Amino acid sequence: GKTHRLTTEVRDAVSAGTAASAVLATTFTTRAAAELVSRARGMLVEAGRRQDAELLLAGRFGTVNSVFGGLLREFAFEGGRSPVTEVIPEERAQALFRMAADVAIGDHADRLQAVAERFGYVEGGGRDVSWRDLVSQVVALSRANGIAPEQLGDSRDRSWLGLESLLEPARRGETAGSLDQALSEAGDAAMRAVGTGDGTKITSSALQRLRDAGAALASGRPLPWQQWAQLAKIKAAKASDPLLDGVRTAAAAPTRHPRLRNDLGAMIRGVFDCAAEALVAFRSYKLARGLVDFSDQEAEALRLLDRPEVTRVLAQRLDLALVDEFQDTSPIQLALFLRIAKIARRNFWVGDP
Repeated sequence: GKTHRLTTEVRDAVSAGTAASAVLATTFTTRAAAELVSRARGMLVEAGRRQDAELLLAGRFGTVNSVFGGLLREFAFEGGRSPVTEVIPEERAQALFRMAADVAIGDHADRLQAVAERFGYVEGGGRDVSWRDLVSQVVALSRANGIAPEQLGDSRDRSWLGLESLLEPARRGETAGSLDQALSEAGDAAMRAVGTGDGTKITSSALQRLRDAGAALASGRPLPWQQWAQLAKIKAAKASDPLLDGVRTAAAAPTRHPRLRNDLGAMIRGVFDCAAEALVAFRSYKLARGLVDFSDQEAEALRLLDRPEVTRVLAQRLDLALVDEFQDTSPIQLALFLRIAKIARRNFWVGDP
């Protein structure tokens, strides 16, 4: 298996004269790192190399964050940071982020919530995703990919331009008001044509949807886009279904509806801008308290490995670099491993297809 192969690589390297301190190995969990060291030491003891087995404890074995966090401490002054920094445990990081970013997120809440509700996302409404979840996803992805808050504006603009190109332009003379009115009139005409209905459950349900939509449109409130989509596919019993053709045609217009374009643009811009402000607030919060989290460690380590004076020293100290569970590597971790691959004399990575 993978662990056995990594273990034999360590044993063979040390047996061939590689100093234990010149071995770097990253694993996905602390437990896996301990198992790797334990097995390799056992193999060395069996081979009669007890002293090498003891020295193996000086190797750089651990999770990505512990290994690269160790490098940050080792080269703290070269990196312009204090060697004494409190690392936020993973289980506390999300709670601290919410605390630090609460004001930034709150500043966007009223506007984003109003738009989100038109897309059918209601806080606590049981939907799988809310606008707050979208903000959290952008924050997580930006950090995993090493994208600074100041760069999120580019991502926001690309996201909107990509989506906007898929929207159908409004036809000549169409406005938000005229499209709303066309749907309202089509609904009224369908209800008059169907009358009291044909007694079937499906037709009764269709009539209720038309009444709900009509009431919303008559009140001047924007009809949620979920209701537009439902009306575009509205069905009645066979005898009454042709009478709903006008509703289906009028409700098929939202992809060219000016208000949909505005809502989508507001949602995308709001989510990205909120994420950027939340990241800045979190960064300031940690800086003021001397805190770093795992993502900070990875980003700082990447900058550190771009410094020639650091890579020169590491090239003298590092003979073998091992990466376990490579399939779980994030983009920023891949960048770290590629930097190490240029420094270490030999590299060996394992993972599942």
